[in-house]
Amino acid sequence: MKQGLLIAFGELFLKSDQVKKLFIERLLNNISFFCQKEKIKFRVFLLRDRIFLETDQGEKVRKIIKHVPGIAWYASSIYFDRFSLKEVVSFISENHGIKTKESFALRVKRKKQTKESKELIIKRIAKEIDRPVNLDNPDKEIFIEIQIKGTFIYFKKKKGRGGLPLNSAGKVLV
Repeated sequence: MKQGLLIAFGELFLKSDQVKKLFIERLLNNISFFCQKEKIKFRVFLLRDRIFLETDQGEKVRKIIKHVPGIAWYASSIYFDRFSLKEVVSFISENHGIKTKESFALRVKRKKQTKESKELIIKRIAKEIDRPVNLDNPDKEIFIEIQIKGTFIYFKKKKGRGGLPLNSAGKVLV
């Protein structure tokens, strides 16, 4: 289990593969530059459409990440290097922080097919939490992303600056 920040880049999926690769490289360079400038220890993992920044200095990193152009949203996240329903259920049941009267919603995304269906995953986790479910307007949300290279769990998304990464556009003459 690793902790850090899960970062989603927004508009880059609209670009061609070659341009997308260049823009993601620039985004990674920008993130690395600002983190190194603040002397933050981190490791970067690039996934298909996400970046995972492993660090134990989450608060310091969040202050930096919210100002970096090219990031659609980010979330403090826990990463498991594989999917295990037992581990996920155990972690969420111990760390959900949902009070007795509060409602919740589970948001599950699967990029990797697992032997457990999405419905079974939701049912097992909801059974452990034992709080009211409200899918339209919950008090708390729990996000689970099952990727090919691992599983991410996070509880709150924060809006990023958006747009394209710094130094990804050419010069314009007006």
